[in-house]
Amino acid sequence: MLGISAWAQSVAKIGTTEYATLAEAVAAASDGQTITLIDDVTLTAVCNIGDKDHVHERSLTIDFAGHSISSSAATNGQKILNIYDDVTLTGDGNIQFGGSGMSAYAVGAYGNVVIDGVNVTDIKNNAGYILKANANATLTLKNGTITSDKPRSVVYVAKDGNFIMDGGKLVNNYNIANNYGACVHVVAGGTATINAGELEGAMLALYVDGEANITGGKLTSQHIVWVNKGTANISGGEFYANPEAVYLYTATAKANISGGEFWATGSDKRYLLNIYDSVRDGASFSVTGGIFHDFNPWNNTAEGPGTCFVPDGYEFEDNGDGSFTIKEKDYVAQIGETKYESLAEAIAEAQNGETVTLLADVTDNITIPADKNITLDLNEKTLNGKRTANTPTIKNLGTLTVKNGNVRRTEEGSASWYVIENEGTITMDEGLNVEGSASSSLIRNNAATAQMTFNAGTYTQTGAFIVVKNDLGNVVINGGTFSTASDKNVLNNWDQMTINGGTFTGNIFNGAYDTDNNKLTINDGTFNASQIRTYLGNGKTTCPIEIKGGKFMNAQMKYVGTGNNESDTDVQVAVSGGTFANPVPEKYCAEGYIPTADGEGHYGVKEGQFVAQIGDVKYETIADAISAAENGTETTVTLITDVIENITIPAGKNITLDLNGKTLNGKRVANTPTIKNLGTLTLTNGNVRRTGEGTASYYVIENMGTITLDDGLDVEGSASSSLIQNNAAAAKMTFNAGTYTQTGAFIVV
Repeated sequence: MLGISAWAQSVAKIGTTEYATLAEAVAAASDGQTITLIDDVTLTAVCNIGDKDHVHERSLTIDFAGHSISSSAATNGQKILNIYDDVTLTGDGNIQFGGSGMSAYAVGAYGNVVIDGVNVTDIKNNAGYILKANANATLTLKNGTITSDKPRSVVYVAKDGNFIMDGGKLVNNYNIANNYGACVHVVAGGTATINAGELEGAMLALYVDGEANITGGKLTSQHIVWVNKGTANISGGEFYANPEAVYLYTATAKANISGGEFWATGSDKRYLLNIYDSVRDGASFSVTGGIFHDFNPWNNTAEGPGTCFVPDGYEFEDNGDGSFTIKEKDYVAQIGETKYESLAEAIAEAQNGETVTLLADVTDNITIPADKNITLDLNEKTLNGKRTANTPTIKNLGTLTVKNGNVRRTEEGSASWYVIENEGTITMDEGLNVEGSASSSLIRNNAATAQMTFNAGTYTQTGAFIVVKNDLGNVVINGGTFSTASDKNVLNNWDQMTINGGTFTGNIFNGAYDTDNNKLTINDGTFNASQIRTYLGNGKTTCPIEIKGGKFMNAQMKYVGTGNNESDTDVQVAVSGGTFANPVPEKYCAEGYIPTADGEGHYGVKEGQFVAQIGDVKYETIADAISAAENGTETTVTLITDVIENITIPAGKNITLDLNGKTLNGKRVANTPTIKNLGTLTLTNGNVRRTGEGTASYYVIENMGTITLDDGLDVEGSASSSLIQNNAAAAKMTFNAGTYTQTGAFIVV
């Protein structure tokens, strides 16, 4: 069904419903709908799209579909479209405008208006604006050509209005040096943003009393950006000027240029950036970027020789073709807001407690003086040293924290040396990555008072040299990843080193040569080492490695000494904790610890003491050894230390108990001797007592089986009980030798 009388000519439609006038279609449209023109539209009065009291109420699209909208009369103050809703104008159409007077315009944006593919043409050459962005409105040009030949700017941006150009073209052919001759006039409080597209002005491209932001596009005019009382911010775009790309006209005018490319197309190139003579003391340029042809903002001769529009911290580069590029100086380091062209300069200026931050990769060998206490934040950059003889990339004599970046030593030269060398106090922290080659150890600590701490980071030696070498001083490793060839030393300690964490690939070395009492302590960490080595040189006697924790993952790990052999007798390793992939030899257990295993392929130590052995197998109690002896088989149990224990030889056991010069001392428990024999027992070569804890009197030895007391046996009791009792019908007791003493008035046997 048609929305108009069958005989009327339709000019627009919504869906399939047609309307005789644009105004009728606008009135009928709902939010989100598209009004499509089906014929050219000639208005007799302004068409209001939306309600001025309900701005942004609807979102509409007007598709010109190749048609045009025009007004039937060019009257003073004539307007074609007042747009209060949010509207997109599209569809390869045209608006023909012939209004006159300062209040005239083709499109007045009160809502948010987008022009995308619609051309607007001035057909009367009268004094009206073409597009107007009113307060609180945003007018965006994406595609389309807007042309004016009359004495008014093409686009007028009111206070609190906003114009955005993302494409299209603005043309003003009116040749006058004021706001009337501009493609865009931005009043105080208004904002224009040029991102793309073209602006062609016979006299001006932009006249700025408010704010103009130019990030791209092509701008051509005599005076491209005329800043009257506002600010122009230029970060991109192409500017073809004859003679001025930017002209500051009053004392409050400002231009900030950080990018873009600028040409002076006329014969006089001096005025590409220009300030009106009488306002030079107020108006200001700040040029921090951009390319300028035949003009150097560093030395603007038009304003007087040596006049520089480039602030401190920036410089020009002569491109060799008559053009100049303005760029930030090649700063490599920063302290707070202050930047430096060399890292050495920044370090020299740094005050104690300050952080020097890298801004770029740097090739330099630096020294931290003894009186400095600073942090070097590499800021994910690389500090790469030259391979100069006896010169590391970083030499620290003061107090230094290094973090968050890479340290290398691969630049010009060939001399081998450390990447980091410390003679002060240094802390290696999060994000640090230090890498070396096969030609030298990676990191060295080398002063009696030197303190080196690793909290985190990655430290890689690509060849066969040491990762951390402590020649003198104290090293503490709390974390980090340390890697070298699996058969080379990841850690070399010649003084004091403590490891509390980290992951290590390579061998562990602790040596004494220049100093004695050197010690390496391992409290935690993960180690893939094929050997742990202690080395004694120059007559030194102590260089212990104390292993109190950690995970040792190499099942082939060996313990070696000065001769680099497992058979060396000067291995000084004491294990009191940790998890190992192979059994811990008993001789390397710390005092009070013995080897242990969990039955699942993990080995370690535990607090304890072996007191007896059968062959090569040791036991924590004599009772365990006796229990392990096979019934009926004559078995020798040998004491390997003095023992406080009360033991029983069960019936069926045939035991020789070789006290091995040690003392078996029983507790004074009621009715319990030190030795009770129910089986077959030979007792030899040591002492038997009963003076341990408790007070109950009883025999020292009680026999109910077969017992032989042999060479070297010494049994002693007190006055509170008989010494030895034989007490079973079948009991047999034989004395071949020994000493049996009762200190009091009781019976011996």
